[in-house]
Amino acid sequence: MLYFSTVRLRDMRKTIEVKKVLDYVNNQLQRTDEYCDDKFKAGMCTMIERMLYDTNQYNGYTPLNDANVGEVGYYNRFYHMKG
Repeated sequence: MLYFSTVRLRDMRKTIEVKKVLDYVNNQLQRTDEYCDDKFKAGMCTMIERMLYDTNQYNGYTPLNDANVGEVGYYNRFYHMKG
């Protein structure tokens, strides 16, 4: 018996506060361990920027270092939201 085939996706919908996601992403972007490379951080940046723009809450970011585009550490940043 396949339980999941009878569950509607709209019945499984959940919401989460943008601020909670923003706090999580900002914490991830400050990590310096070997598992949190620039590709991981680029994905985090893309996701949180999309969320902030879509909810009209984007208020820029602060770089956490002086790295230029393409350099290691470029995605070390702290995002801000309006309000």
